[in-house]
Amino acid sequence: MATTIGWFLDDTQPWNELLYQTPEPLDLYKGHKAQYARCPALTHYCRNTYVIRSGVDMELRYDEETKKIKYVDGSMEPWLVKEMLVQFHQNEWRDNKYPIFQLQLTNGFVADEPVWIETSQPFYNAPDLPGYYLPGTFDIYSWQRMISYGFEWVDFKKHFKVRRGDPLTYVRFRSKDPSAEFKVKAIPLS
Repeated sequence: MATTIGWFLDDTQPWNELLYQTPEPLDLYKGHKAQYARCPALTHYCRNTYVIRSGVDMELRYDEETKKIKYVDGSMEPWLVKEMLVQFHQNEWRDNKYPIFQLQLTNGFVADEPVWIETSQPFYNAPDLPGYYLPGTFDIYSWQRMISYGFEWVDFKKHFKVRRGDPLTYVRFRSKDPSAEFKVKAIPLS
């Protein structure tokens, strides 16, 4: 029997329902006839991994002179970009040459028992980005919080571009039972 994971939106922001879709299972090889598509390790990995897609079109550029990330184009109003985008101060960067920013995704997960969520950079049908996603893991039973998307920018010649529907991050669920399966269900925040 699968453990139900609650997925919620920050309902204090009325536009969130327009931006986010319920995360969907990672479906790499469903229906494919190749032998590796039936590999138990691969199918287990995919079954417990969900895709969070971008709810917006967004193009950002990094200005090396001002050391600021600028919104270039997309489907968002500039005031909403300011709500969603947090650029870390240079003394908080891993390397003082490469800026780090976060997108506040205002959705999260919760479980009624200890379940760890791992966030990672998508590797399948993902946009070509100018840096690295900053992964993380935590117990969604003990710590309920919104997901944030951390990114370290290393190639300043390229813009950070995502389109609505692009895989933004993968979330994978684990518990003490290695054979556990999970299903995601939308729930109200309160």
